[in-house]
Amino acid sequence: MIIINNFPSSHLLFIFDIRITKLSDYDSRINELEKKVGHELKIKETAETIIDRYESKEAKAQAKLSLSESNKRIEFLKGEILKLKNLKRSDGQIQNNLGAKMTDLDLCRVSVGLTTEKIATKVADLQYKIEIEKRVKAGFDKVEIAYKQSPDIIDKKAINDTKQNIERSKMKLMILKNSLNRYQSLQIEGVKIENHLEEEELSYTQRSVVTGKLRLKLLDVTNLTIKKNKNEGYIEVFVDGISKYKTKNRPKYLFNDEFTLYLEKAAEIEITIFDKNDSMVATMFFRASSLVSNTDVASGLQDNFELEPSGNLNLYLQFDKQLPVKKTFSKIGRRQVIKKKYHIVFGHRFTASKFYSVTRCAFCTELMTGGYQCQGNGLFISQSDCKYACHRKCHEKVSFKCISQSKIDLTPDDPRLRIKYKIPHRFDSHVLAIPSFCCHCGIFLTPGRKIRKCTEVIKNVRLLVILIV
Repeated sequence: MIIINNFPSSHLLFIFDIRITKLSDYDSRINELEKKVGHELKIKETAETIIDRYESKEAKAQAKLSLSESNKRIEFLKGEILKLKNLKRSDGQIQNNLGAKMTDLDLCRVSVGLTTEKIATKVADLQYKIEIEKRVKAGFDKVEIAYKQSPDIIDKKAINDTKQNIERSKMKLMILKNSLNRYQSLQIEGVKIENHLEEEELSYTQRSVVTGKLRLKLLDVTNLTIKKNKNEGYIEVFVDGISKYKTKNRPKYLFNDEFTLYLEKAAEIEITIFDKNDSMVATMFFRASSLVSNTDVASGLQDNFELEPSGNLNLYLQFDKQLPVKKTFSKIGRRQVIKKKYHIVFGHRFTASKFYSVTRCAFCTELMTGGYQCQGNGLFISQSDCKYACHRKCHEKVSFKCISQSKIDLTPDDPRLRIKYKIPHRFDSHVLAIPSFCCHCGIFLTPGRKIRKCTEVIKNVRLLVILIV
């Protein structure tokens, strides 16, 4: 039985504790491993026969791949048989503390052969991924049922996206289950593996997510178990299940794509290979915390990484850890007041304004979307505030004072003092029959609105600005 503690960890420090009390237990486990070796030898012989007798290049390529995998598995199983025989001779308990720091990213490298700790970690990771993917698929299934039970929903794009997500989850589950079966066939019963973390490491909540800049370079994919007519596809990179980068379709899976991902509290990175028909071919995944724990990645790491269920990905990684920059505020954290620039003209305090409705300049009577508007005395907002609106080019030509100012001091030579007449408007109550504009603030006046209309110059104003004009 294999027991693995809480598997999301950045450093894996394995301790093997093998306890067998009876000699018959040794013999039964050795016999079980020898049967597995015999099974692998048959696969090896079959692959060698195909290489010698068949002329198909595709069949020979697949046979060579199967032969290479069988040799690795036979070597691993024979090593485990040798370990059990040594334990049988010692007739006691042996603790083998490897003491090597290995992340799940290290265990994905082709250079790291089959070991007990690698198999145990892969089994735990795959079981976890399968459980998560089952929940994801169950969620999409419920969404699809809801669409079917609601015929009023005609969002075809959402329905098609749901179906595509269900198909993708099915393909992913099939790939993960194939990989899980492959690793479980190599497991050895009676081995207890405990996963210990270094004392100086941070807690899980602190190291489960990372922030930084990840530079990736996808080179090529080899040893895929696919048909010859499907030897073309693309790669898609996911961060926490969200697609971040997608390559173009490349023949023979030869890539040279280099890009940078900015990670912000990322937990997992997944690289998936698809064929040209959007069918999932292989995948690899690792925790983002492995980028921080692996010292080689900081300076740049290029190596072949194993894909699930088969295949190798030639990949370059470089990670720069960046701590999130916290904004610091002075004193109690208050920001400075946004200061507006005022243009004082004949008592008016004009500021630049944006008008979100149809507005007409009160000076030249042209329509405008932005200009100047008087803010009154600026002390408080009331019905007597001016709100005179005009173009930027027109505000200096205004010749009457602001209603919010009781008295305006002008220089003796001001040209506006030359106007010697003051003829008041004669306003009457009126109900607007056709659309119009206020001649003071420029807002749009709708039909049926009560206004004041001058009987002398035919000017329409709102009720609130009757004292201004």
